[in-house]
Amino acid sequence: MDNNQLTRIFCDVDDFCKELNQYTEGKLLPGLRSGHPGPPCCLSDSEIMTILIFFQSSSFRNFKHFYNGYLCCYWKQAFPTLPSYNRFIEIMNRVIFGR
Repeated sequence: MDNNQLTRIFCDVDDFCKELNQYTEGKLLPGLRSGHPGPPCCLSDSEIMTILIFFQSSSFRNFKHFYNGYLCCYWKQAFPTLPSYNRFIEIMNRVIFGR
């Protein structure tokens, strides 16, 4: 995957997130999203989803190896505020529906 493909994925995901937020505004019960415990997240929901889609489209089968050995080494410029692997696992739940 090149930088242009990653940018296109991010833009599509960001547009989706904006539409979803508009659609669900006032329709969902308040939950964890209203007050995140702990320090604020350094990645947007769109960035988190883009990273997860990037992993699914890669040849990696282990997310930890993908994150630490590939994303952090070769794609740091695309995600300058990339948190540690453990922190990413904690914030990843923000974008996973159906929990």
